Formats: sequence, C-alpha cells, structure tokens
Amino acid sequence: MFNDLIKNLRIFEKKRLDKEYYLELLSHDAYEYYSLPEEFKNDEDIIITAITREPYVLNYISHEIKDNAKYIEIAVNKNYRSLMYASKRLQNDEDIINKTLIAMGCEKEHHRDYYYALGCMAESILDNEKFVSLALAKRKDMFLPPKFASQRITNLVEHVNDPVEFLKAYSHKTIIEKSLSQIPLNSIPTKRKKL
Repeated sequence: MFNDLIKNLRIFEKKRLDKEYYLELLSHDAYEYYSLPEEFKNDEDIIITAITREPYVLNYISHEIKDNAKYIEIAVNKNYRSLMYASKRLQNDEDIINKTLIAMGCEKEHHRDYYYALGCMAESILDNEKFVSLALAKRKDMFLPPKFASQRITNLVEHVNDPVEFLKAYSHKTIIEKSLSQIPLNSIPTKRKKL
C-alpha cells in the first residue's frame, strides 16, 4: 500500500514537471500544441498559453475548446481575426462580437484601422447579420450600405432606411426559421375536424 502511494506521488510529480515543460515549450512555439500528449491538450493552462502565444492555433483545436467563450475571448483580444475559428454559436454571440469589434478598434477616433480590420475578416463573418448590424451600430459614421459586408447582406440593406434595425430583425427571423426547420413535421400538432 505504501509502495502504491509512493508510485502515485512519483507519477503526479512527473506529470507536474511535464506540464511545466510543455507550458515553457508553448510559450516559445504555440504550434507545438499538436505534438503534445492527449492528456495535456485539454488542460486550461496549456490551452491559454497556446492561444495567447498564437490565436490561430484555434484552427486545429477541438470543437469543445472552440465553443468555450473564455478561450475565444482571449483569442480575439490577441487577434480579432481568430473569431473565424470560433464555433458558429460563439460567432453569433453578441458579447463575443462586441469584444471582437473593440479589439478591431471600433472605439478609436480614427476609423481607418476599423475599416481595414473589417475588410480582413473572413467571408463567413461578414455574411453574419448579427456581426454586421453590431459593427454598423458601433460606428454611426460608416458608409451605408456597408462596404465591408458580404454581397448578400449588401443586397439585403441596399434600399433600407435603417440597416442596423433591419439586420437585427432579419437575424432574429433567420434564427427562428432555422429553429422551426429542425422540428420534425410529424411532431407539430394539427387541428382535428369535429365530426
């Protein structure tokens, strides 16, 4: 029994030393994340170190990690473009979008960097109604229709007086339609005719 305890303590100490080694390794090269043993890949300190060093590591990390708001927030604060590697759920999360827009410089006095940042976003993000409406709402001085948005969204708001409100409403409608489309037809109650 005592020998088992000593053996377990040695294993624990070896893992602690291994973790310290891997943290040091990742602080120099985040892409070493791929070569880590599986037992370390879900460790919070390991993930944060890798993402802080290089946010694009998210591209190769598990879906569970891409769906964790804490990790995505760290990544977008380091590099706003890493939003494209977040899960679809977090790409539509208003808090994450707002943090991304702040990281992009929407609150800076000079909007040139903000326009550049918007132009560098992935097409999937620029085709997201919620992202575009929040980006427009952050800067009232932006050209309308939004030059940075996807062609689909530009076409949607081309003849609308208030694109921000329109896109918010459209986004909400799209979410409801997608939710309804996932309900099997045979589970929807129908009215029965009285005899």
